[in-house]
Amino acid sequence: MNEETTVWKGSSSQVINFNILVLSSLIFALLVVITVLVAKPPGVYFAGAACALPLGFGGWNWLVNRSRVYEITSQRLKITEGVFSRKTDELELYRVMDITWVQPFWYRIFGVSNIVLTTNDASTPTVVLQALPKAASIKDDLRVHVEKCRDAKRVRLSELE
Repeated sequence: MNEETTVWKGSSSQVINFNILVLSSLIFALLVVITVLVAKPPGVYFAGAACALPLGFGGWNWLVNRSRVYEITSQRLKITEGVFSRKTDELELYRVMDITWVQPFWYRIFGVSNIVLTTNDASTPTVVLQALPKAASIKDDLRVHVEKCRDAKRVRLSELE
């Protein structure tokens, strides 16, 4: 088989975290208002310190999503996750049995969608690539490379009835 090349590399849209980021912002604003109203020690210190919690929570979720990287090569799908410690899961493309393109209403508003892969891999029977921009073209590229890998390895899926 030919040299392995990267077909697409990217990460999920932050649309995944929209509700968390909005809620964190609202809680932060509420705590700032409380801090201004209390405005005397020791309550102001507690309220001021509490303001960091929703910002930290929203920021952490943003960072976790940003740290998840999908890479589709001509032979494999690699999913790398982790902020401090990293883990990379690899799936050989010839193991993909079915590709589903899912567009939840909320994601459609922002122009992103999911790609769901059904595989015959024991460790990952279902793989979801979440909130990808231009997912339709990614799905088509993925399908082409899945077929090429199957042909190169002479693998065919037999459907039992």
